[in-house]
Amino acid sequence: MSLSKQELFDWIRRDSWQQQLSIRALSKKYGVHRRLVREALASPVPKPRKRPARPSPRMERLVLPRLSARWSTLLSRPVRSP
Repeated sequence: MSLSKQELFDWIRRDSWQQQLSIRALSKKYGVHRRLVREALASPVPKPRKRPARPSPRMERLVLPRLSARWSTLLSRPVRSP
């Protein structure tokens, strides 16, 4: 059963209210961490995902120049015909 996070929050809140299930029982039933169950019970709307503040400096400094140099040499070669 693949639920979106909003649907999961709705189901958790419904089961908590109707069946009076504990946080531990809800976490086992839906296979999620108890922290997520507490979050669902505290607010009907899930928090938006946090985006990384910046890209990885290692990728920019070390890997990307090498890749771009490699791709430029590969693209500049003539294509062999079979």
